[in-house]
Amino acid sequence: MSSLKNIPVFITGAGGVIGSQLVQKLVELKADVSIGLRDPEKNNHLNPEVLKQVKVFTLDTLNPEQIKEVLQQVQPRKVFHLAGIISRTRDLSALKSVYETNVMGTLNLIESLKDGCCDCFMQFGTAGEYGNGDVPYSEKSPLKPNTPYAYSKACASMQGALLSDTYKFPIITARLFSVFGAQCSLSFVADLVDAAKQSKTFKMTHGRQTRDFIYIDDVIEVIVKLSTEKDAVGEVFNICTGAETTLRNFALEFNNQLKNPIEIEFSGKEVPKNEILRNLGDPAKVKRLLDWTPSFNLKQGISDMVHKLGL
Repeated sequence: MSSLKNIPVFITGAGGVIGSQLVQKLVELKADVSIGLRDPEKNNHLNPEVLKQVKVFTLDTLNPEQIKEVLQQVQPRKVFHLAGIISRTRDLSALKSVYETNVMGTLNLIESLKDGCCDCFMQFGTAGEYGNGDVPYSEKSPLKPNTPYAYSKACASMQGALLSDTYKFPIITARLFSVFGAQCSLSFVADLVDAAKQSKTFKMTHGRQTRDFIYIDDVIEVIVKLSTEKDAVGEVFNICTGAETTLRNFALEFNNQLKNPIEIEFSGKEVPKNEILRNLGDPAKVKRLLDWTPSFNLKQGISDMVHKLGL
């Protein structure tokens, strides 16, 4: 893997679960890190000590003039675009705002970078783009998004393919599956953790839905490695483990590792309409390119998460 030492990098959405940990990793690798935050006064998950070691800019991806001004100052070689609206609603009323931010906001960034020195623009998709298709999903599987958020990410993926193939812009699309960790970006895991913190009964569905859970540390490792691989440019990668786990088994394993286990009430909630029932990715492409295997299996990831949370 090429070194990122002293390489100017720019991260949008740096205050989020994945963004904040990516910032920390890039600082450790001695990259020249700049970050864009919609509201710098609300740093969310960013470590205050890490924050002191990066350049912070106010950035709204729907403001082209602001983007241009910031990127002219940073002149990044690597851009990690994590900003966007993460909406779990299935209400079509959210479609316009999610599309504008996740698709047009991405295009605004790219337009401001097209004449610069950027050799890697990494955008992030979701396993939800595949919808309720046939598993396991490869990067060639048809996209069948069934929520506004997944639809916006599918559009961004296709937009990236166009800009890469036709305009030779250096886009890499990382399609994330069910990321989990101590800060919890996945709603199911976050709700489970909250119940454990409050020693409350956790009410969930029957739990037969499956997910391809991947631990946050493995995700960060893959992201960093992909950003230095020339052969990754123009490609889409499933960031997953290739292991299928039911929500029920995840909850039971989590509860088993708690010092003070909680009560779990299965079928305490209805399965949401259009819920994805099976979600499993094929990681062969990213494994082959990077010669990579996950460092954490499900049990190890949950153990590390529980330890970091002090539960």
